[in-house]
Amino acid sequence: MKAILFAVWCALAVLAATGGSSVAQEQKPFKAADYPVAVRKVLSDALLTCRKEGGGKLEFAPDTVQKVDFNGDGRIDYVVDLDKVRCPEMEHIFCGTGGCVAYFLATMPDGTVRELFADPIHRFEILKQRPMKVRFDIHHGNCENGDPTTDCQKVVRIGYRPFDPRRGQQVTPAGRSSAKAE
Repeated sequence: MKAILFAVWCALAVLAATGGSSVAQEQKPFKAADYPVAVRKVLSDALLTCRKEGGGKLEFAPDTVQKVDFNGDGRIDYVVDLDKVRCPEMEHIFCGTGGCVAYFLATMPDGTVRELFADPIHRFEILKQRPMKVRFDIHHGNCENGDPTTDCQKVVRIGYRPFDPRRGQQVTPAGRSSAKAE
């Protein structure tokens, strides 16, 4: 009896493992309706910009919108990364030397979603610390030395108010923070 139960358990484990991997490989198609109105407005504006500039039909990648908690309040916030969209006839319409346009939208305590930031960035990373902070890679011209051969990183603590990574705390290459750049 134990041998039969063990065999059934093993079969179920294998089935779950192979089923899970095929699901992981499939990405859900992008649906704007899955997001709050404020996020859909950002997506709609991108669509209109692409059309207005003669870029053709805008295509959203499945990961165009990221659901994250970037301010540490336990609510889902949203990052819309326009590097993840395709405007076929205007490939770089949302990107330039400063990076690609990204929108950070926070879910407020009352449940509404508000845009806090919209500008080009190269990358961002949510740091695993308390209080939560976000490290932004931004255009080198926004750092103290302005040296194009070095990375320009600034760290920002995001709350419920609009913010600008260019005014964050600069991170030196050794990982230490410099004085606040204002």
